[in-house]
Amino acid sequence: MLAGTALLVAACGPTGRTSGTVADIETAAVVARIAPHCTDLERPDLGAGTVCFDSGFRIRTDDFSFPNWGRSASADANISVQTLVDLFGRGAVCMPAGSDGECIPRPTTQQILTEWNTALSGGRCEGMAAMAVRFRMGLDSPSDFSTGASTVAELSRSAGRLDSWIAYWWATQFIKETADAAEGSRARSPIELVEEIVLGLSDERVGHTLGLYHGSGGHTVVPFAVTRRGSDFVVHVYDNNHPRERREIVVDPSTNRWTYVDAMPGETWSGGTGTFELTRMSSREGPFTCPFCTVPDDGAPATVTVASRDAAAPGYVLVRSDAGTVSSAPDGISNGIPGATATPTKGAGASITLGIPANVGTFTVSVRRGRSAVPAGDVVVTVRRPGHPTVQVSGNLAAKPVGDDRDDAVLRITPKDTTVVAPAADVARVSFTAGSDIVRRRLRAGETMIVDRPASNSIEIALKGAGRRETGRVLLPLRDLRSSTEIEVTDDAGAVVLVDSVVMPVTVSTPAAVNFVPRTRPVTTTVADSIVISDPD
Repeated sequence: MLAGTALLVAACGPTGRTSGTVADIETAAVVARIAPHCTDLERPDLGAGTVCFDSGFRIRTDDFSFPNWGRSASADANISVQTLVDLFGRGAVCMPAGSDGECIPRPTTQQILTEWNTALSGGRCEGMAAMAVRFRMGLDSPSDFSTGASTVAELSRSAGRLDSWIAYWWATQFIKETADAAEGSRARSPIELVEEIVLGLSDERVGHTLGLYHGSGGHTVVPFAVTRRGSDFVVHVYDNNHPRERREIVVDPSTNRWTYVDAMPGETWSGGTGTFELTRMSSREGPFTCPFCTVPDDGAPATVTVASRDAAAPGYVLVRSDAGTVSSAPDGISNGIPGATATPTKGAGASITLGIPANVGTFTVSVRRGRSAVPAGDVVVTVRRPGHPTVQVSGNLAAKPVGDDRDDAVLRITPKDTTVVAPAADVARVSFTAGSDIVRRRLRAGETMIVDRPASNSIEIALKGAGRRETGRVLLPLRDLRSSTEIEVTDDAGAVVLVDSVVMPVTVSTPAAVNFVPRTRPVTTTVADSIVISDPD
């Protein structure tokens, strides 16, 4: 399948090169620049080959002893209001009413909590990798989370605020400053990024996480050493899906492609330019631009996000328009809309963010399951676009399998309105923002809800039953209050009724200060202790 625009079409380029091409000459120049960093020193604990650079990061000392996981039972261990306050400040996340020690979440804040916590179900690899890098750089200390802990490996889940801080760093992948840095690195070839890894490892002030994209998903690991094995370069990584093991990603300069054997059980991942990325820790230093706190400018693209609550039963997106289609599937992303972007969330569960250009005024959004034998897992779809309420719909929306082209769109977008259609055999939960209000409706199977903005100061809501007979319409004035109200849309005797309830405040602390000044770290011996080597199958 074609790679999404955000991941660059070069990701599906040829597996080899023609000798003497410009690309060959450029690759040879990069290899020549890496060569002076490589030695003739062999390190059996790093497998066959000779060392180019070793940062001193040690498996079973500097890695977490527990594996990557998704949502926690405790709400505070996931993305919470406090997480968003820490990221963006109280003023961006909370309504003006209330004291400094409490927060009445803005309507958009409530929606992003649903969206991000759903995506978090696919795993925290980005957050675990970022925190491991911070520990290695001396920006955090294990003792900050567990008294007396001197190594990362000594930490357990739920040590202090460890779970919530892993969630904090996981969320930075959605922030413009971090996402732009990651996207920029994907324009460089794998061998160019190997050079950047070597240079970064040689400077303790620089810390990188390494992103990998395969099929319609992604994963984040920590590079800590580079060796030369024949003509190949081997990037040695800590993979939070495989704690207490050293893992290898092999980059072949002759093809400029990377290979990760057994990246997932029984799966070998590989790719070229556009599927390999480096994110510097400096891009995760605030202040940040809040991606959901402001209304997009006219002419900005519409943003469609799809997140799945169950990584074992994910939903895949299908966007149709007169300009073309964008879709995701287990084997990849297909992008046929000029100017559209498609960026998977790093983690399992096929969560993805699409950017649909403003000139594509009308389009539909459908959700597919991976195959017929997989149940229609609970999915959250959110659409943000200029001049319209942010609409979010969730439920068992993936009724048909990937490859089924029948029209069963759950969202129909036009320049005038947004229509939400519940699955024919299931309910759907809908919310949309309206000034200081968040409006909710539980759609019955086959029921339709139309959200129209006929004037700048109001929104019109219409309901249609499964037989497409209109139940009624109601006009909702846009209010800009200091507090927030939750409005439930009900129907009574053929009329649409709005029922108000107050959004209660939650307790929050002052935004946490995030350290970016290195501390003194204990010196780690250059001899590894009991490193487990995962050899290729």
